Amino acid sequence: MVNLLWPRQLSTNDGIWVRIVRLVHWCVVGFAVFGLVVSFAGMIAGGNREPVSYFAVGLMWVALALLGRGFRYVAARE
Repeated sequence: MVNLLWPRQLSTNDGIWVRIVRLVHWCVVGFAVFGLVVSFAGMIAGGNREPVSYFAVGLMWVALALLGRGFRYVAARE
């Protein structure tokens, strides 16, 4: 189960497909981190004081990052 969250064994196949899948995975994770920071900054600047809003927005960006990880788990089998 931990392998779904973090790759513990890299694929022995180091072909172009595996490299593309890794690139897509890390691009999605980077986009999610960027989106999280921009969303929180916008919410703070907008004066949003509801903690549940921060939790919901943060959870949405974490879900996107896990979607990228799931793609890597399925497509590259790592």
